[in-house]
Amino acid sequence: QEYNPSQRRWKHLSLLAESKNPEEESIPFDDEFEEDEDYYASLPFAALFSCFKARGLKVTCLLCYCSEGDNIADSMNLAEGACRVLQFSPSAAEGGGWVIPLSWKSVYGPPPDMSIF
Repeated sequence: QEYNPSQRRWKHLSLLAESKNPEEESIPFDDEFEEDEDYYASLPFAALFSCFKARGLKVTCLLCYCSEGDNIADSMNLAEGACRVLQFSPSAAEGGGWVIPLSWKSVYGPPPDMSIF
């Protein structure tokens, strides 16, 4: 389904973005939108993008569809793609490349023994 600015959720985001005092705005509870056709789980990212755009900030969003499970390789592919676009070489930076956070190393356990295949 495509972006439709007339949907309630998008109207609310537009009001938030244009508001001078966003902390005074009340954010509708997600319960109100459970059965609503214009509720999307990815809305926080769209909200951030819309808010920046409404305030005149130039931003670019990079998205990567990935499967459930171990998507460390997907994150590396997205980071590498961003570096190519920005003409940046992570190997030239301090540390010499990507560092996988320690918390990611134990998420799915060790890789399977390849001899079973």
